[in-house]
Amino acid sequence: MLNGVSLVIKAGFQGADMLDRQIRHIVKMLEKERFCEVILVFDATETCFIRQYSEPSKDNALKIAEILLQEGIIDKWIVVPANNLSIVEKSYDKWFNLRTTETHSIKDEPMFQQLYAFEITKGKYTLQADADVIICRRDWQHDYLKDMIEAADSSKNVVSVGFNIAHKNNDYRPYSSPASGEYVPEVRICLFKKEHFLSLRPFPNELIDGKFKLTWYRSLQQLQKEKGLVSLRGGDGRTFYIHPQNDVKKDLNFLFGVVKKVEENNIPEIQFENVDLTGTPEDWGIASPEVESP
Repeated sequence: MLNGVSLVIKAGFQGADMLDRQIRHIVKMLEKERFCEVILVFDATETCFIRQYSEPSKDNALKIAEILLQEGIIDKWIVVPANNLSIVEKSYDKWFNLRTTETHSIKDEPMFQQLYAFEITKGKYTLQADADVIICRRDWQHDYLKDMIEAADSSKNVVSVGFNIAHKNNDYRPYSSPASGEYVPEVRICLFKKEHFLSLRPFPNELIDGKFKLTWYRSLQQLQKEKGLVSLRGGDGRTFYIHPQNDVKKDLNFLFGVVKKVEENNIPEIQFENVDLTGTPEDWGIASPEVESP
């Protein structure tokens, strides 16, 4: 299915206790049969995390990945070859025309993981997503991928198409961008046409003490400004995503409660027009776990 869409889910070794639930949720809500492949890609680091919220566990994360593979939830999982310095350097040379072996940016954001993931897909299009995104489907008949692909194909100056966010109604909002480079590519979940995306390389960037100043998406945003390119946002309100901040992930009762509510299309008013998860357990109608008496 070379004309299909590859789903790439990016994950790390922290948060292994939420990994199984989240991957099953994402694949279920996006519908696995829509994709020519579903790949779970792990960053190799066990020490470098931004706003760390839990202790990393490579063993647990990979055990979960293997279970997901055996059950057919995903088609493949990999840990990027960060220890192969030649591969790392060659990758950066293609993406930025710069050479280093540092796998994270100056702010400790993953660099090599995501670039490597984008290169290994086989689909004509790639839908790339973070492993923590929460997906809502108000109408399972809505072909969200068709909408996104049409937007990606609408003009040669389109670089990526972001997933919609929660709105109160199901109205369609045309995919748009106020100006070239105005919208940064949505790192949490967006779609791009692989051949076109890779053809734009090298992206502008610079090294500071051997580490990249800009992430791939900020680098691409700069390229958009220079070349009159755009990343689009908008779409049909029937399908959208919510981003849980790292602090939320410390309370799995709340997080998993929200996931269940979203799967049931039970979205509180406070969440509308926000990309980040908004509100309290009370706002979402999530009860506190019962504590057994000693």
